[in-house]
Amino acid sequence: MSHSKKPSFENVDYYLDLALNIAYYRRLAGYTQVMLAEKAQITQPYLGSLESVNNPKHCSLEVLFNLARALNIQPYQLLKPLAEEKEASSEQEQGEGADTEKV
Repeated sequence: MSHSKKPSFENVDYYLDLALNIAYYRRLAGYTQVMLAEKAQITQPYLGSLESVNNPKHCSLEVLFNLARALNIQPYQLLKPLAEEKEASSEQEQGEGADTEKV
């Protein structure tokens, strides 16, 4: 198995999902890159590189777990395609709204 610096073509979408999710959940939590990097015990430049969609970077499971903990989410949420997460959230909000209208 090769340990190349660039992700293989087959995995690029996963890296893009990770980059977009880190940025999405960071903004949702109201954190700057500096704030999240500090909470996740990594540097801001490294976090910036993980959020970059133009040049995907590898990260360890330890970093993934630290980011998830700092963002108060489950680690799988950083890997799940963001469109799926938004759809699930939207459906949940619609269901809650329906319950309150009946009262």
